[in-house]
Amino acid sequence: MIANKAFRLPWSFLNPFDIRKGEWRKTLLMFAYFFLTMVTLYVLKPVRSSLFLEELGSGNLRFVYLGEGVLLFFATWAYVHLAKRLPKKVFFPGVLFVFISNLLIFWWLFHSHVPTLSAFFYVWVACFSITVVTQFWTLANDLFNPLEAKRLFGLIISGGSAGGILGGLLTNRAVQWMKTEDLLLICSVLLGGCVYLISLLWREMPAHPPGSSRRPAAIETQSALKLFLNSPYLWMLAGIVLLAKVASTMVDNQFNAVVELYLHGKQAKTAFFGAFSAGLNVVSLLMQLWATSLSLRFLGIGISLTLLPAGLGLASLVTFFYPLLATGTFLKIFDGSMNYSVQQASKEVLYLPLSSGVRYRVKPVIDMLIYRASKSFGGLMIILLAPLFGIPNEKIGILVIVLIPVWIYLVWKMRAAYLLLLGHRLREGKTKGEGGVPKPRRATEVLGFLYDEKSFEKLRSFLTQESTVARKMAAAACLVYHRAGKDLQAARRLVGELIRLEALEAVSEEGAGKKPERGEKEFLDELLLREAEREAQPPASVPGPVPENSEKILKRIQELLRDPERPMSLKREAARILEHRPTQEAADSLLEILQLTEDHSLRFLLIRTLLRMANRNPEIRWNRPLIKNEIQREAQLYRKIRQLYYFHLQSPNAKKDEFLEVVLTAISEESLERLFWCLRLLYGGEAVQIIYESLVGHPPPDPMRSHALELLQNILGPEFSGMVQEIFDEETLRQVSGEEAVAILGEMISSSDRWLSLAAHFLGTELGLAKGPRRLEPPPLVRSFESLDL
Repeated sequence: MIANKAFRLPWSFLNPFDIRKGEWRKTLLMFAYFFLTMVTLYVLKPVRSSLFLEELGSGNLRFVYLGEGVLLFFATWAYVHLAKRLPKKVFFPGVLFVFISNLLIFWWLFHSHVPTLSAFFYVWVACFSITVVTQFWTLANDLFNPLEAKRLFGLIISGGSAGGILGGLLTNRAVQWMKTEDLLLICSVLLGGCVYLISLLWREMPAHPPGSSRRPAAIETQSALKLFLNSPYLWMLAGIVLLAKVASTMVDNQFNAVVELYLHGKQAKTAFFGAFSAGLNVVSLLMQLWATSLSLRFLGIGISLTLLPAGLGLASLVTFFYPLLATGTFLKIFDGSMNYSVQQASKEVLYLPLSSGVRYRVKPVIDMLIYRASKSFGGLMIILLAPLFGIPNEKIGILVIVLIPVWIYLVWKMRAAYLLLLGHRLREGKTKGEGGVPKPRRATEVLGFLYDEKSFEKLRSFLTQESTVARKMAAAACLVYHRAGKDLQAARRLVGELIRLEALEAVSEEGAGKKPERGEKEFLDELLLREAEREAQPPASVPGPVPENSEKILKRIQELLRDPERPMSLKREAARILEHRPTQEAADSLLEILQLTEDHSLRFLLIRTLLRMANRNPEIRWNRPLIKNEIQREAQLYRKIRQLYYFHLQSPNAKKDEFLEVVLTAISEESLERLFWCLRLLYGGEAVQIIYESLVGHPPPDPMRSHALELLQNILGPEFSGMVQEIFDEETLRQVSGEEAVAILGEMISSSDRWLSLAAHFLGTELGLAKGPRRLEPPPLVRSFESLDL
């Protein structure tokens, strides 16, 4: 039997990021690659800042910001064109070899005391940093599909922060026994290590990288400029990147001015910047390991992208009134840690709905050209606005306030566009897998088949039917047939009883052939006729919406639906009446009945009726707390059924009975359908229905399923995000212990729903729980077959 939770805890502790089989090598290699990249970068940044401030001062920073934009324009143009012409296996390491040669040239020139070289080096470091990071994420997008990305990118990003910590500490210590300029030699060695890691990662590259597109080839081959002109989504994404970098530019200028004001000497500044970089990356690492995942999973993309502008606005006000080294450092750490964690991950998520071909064209433009051009734009704003309003360098951060309203507005427009694009991608993949569906057959045919066919094995044709009821009936018949020693008569009896209980014929639970009372039947027929005549009348002649006897009719229907002795066929007719009379009172009464019933056939009928009433009368005001309770109820049921399903597959005591698997799968599908019907009542029909069809039609690890879950989480918001994570994480569902499974079995066997109790009984007997101290009492339906050993 599966180990219990106590035995799983050590492994969960060692593998908190849920790295799965086949993912360890590429995940650890990407972690190491980002680690070395960030060590290099956080050695170069203190060197760059120290050399520039010592030679030219913070007052000239705004001018090099402009120079960065000019250089990045040409660098991006060259990068994109070379990427299209060179094989990526050659292009990726080739870029790093170019940077290694540049570092060696700068080292020689610094020792030659070339004037104003620090300004050129400052601009070069900006180009280097954005290029190597963009190249890293481009490679990551090819190596990982969306499902893997959401689990593993947090760990991989934390490798960058760990590298930043080491880079800052290395700079802080190394400067004590070597010159600032000599640190460039260390950086060239580190980049050589990155080249080696890329050669190893290339062996992990899938034959067909994730993100392949269904879009027309003409769209995939458009230039980046044409794609931008035709896509508001890309414009908004670029706008968010631009505003974030403009704000960071203002914060960086203020931070450098405060450092220049309070610290003196090149070595002192280099040591401080090194220690600051280490501290910044410690905070970033904590944010990546804790806040990033929680924010994206439970707050959604919109709130996650809002955290940075909201926090910067408040912190900028503080630094304006208190321009101290401590407040300036705090503002810089907040900006840097958010940009390297929540903001970075959220921005990468915005790229996921884009196809691979589009992403390769626009990502370098956004992450390199627009990102750095925005720094030039930020420098221009400082040049124009600081003298205009008389703002000193140590208070320049207050200009961020100007950006906040536009920034937050753009974030929420972006969120809406993101959800629309996800929905569009789901619609594109909607037709996948629709071929080969067996011709639908009615569940009642199972009984006829049992009587007419001599070969019982041919009943297997029903196991692949679209109808869950037909599948359940056939699988149950097969179970009884094999467990009762191939007793065909026993299979006939069980299926006949199930058909009567499901009211697929107009028969009550009390026995075969008993029909509903004539008075009730005539009463319902009369109401249906009256409703049909009422709908056929022109709108001007339709009588008032509430007839005089409506309360009596509603009360009579409520009593009928609540009565467990009444046949389901009569309840279906009663539900049809309410569909044609979708009043607020009728909707409220059905919700009240829904709370009290455990019969899932009746629950199916009630929820479907509520959904049809909502389509007929959009003015109905739904009791949201009650519907939310039903959503939670169905979600818990679905989770338990899936846990039993995986427990059955994994338990060494189980017989791996395919018929029982069919029953459990069909029951879980019905629960999932009821769950999504409840969601449609609260969140609208089209988007939720597309998500449901995508989840059903695309099993793991299909990337389309990842898009569907992402869209669902953003539609539901924080309230149900945890629920979505819980019930759709197949790996978590597999980790059910023996004690948990026994508890679920006991709960389901005692359920008033016949299918739950029947499936739980058959699984319990497989696991040896029908006898002994943990014996589970059989359900009433099974007890009616006492003469057989089921």
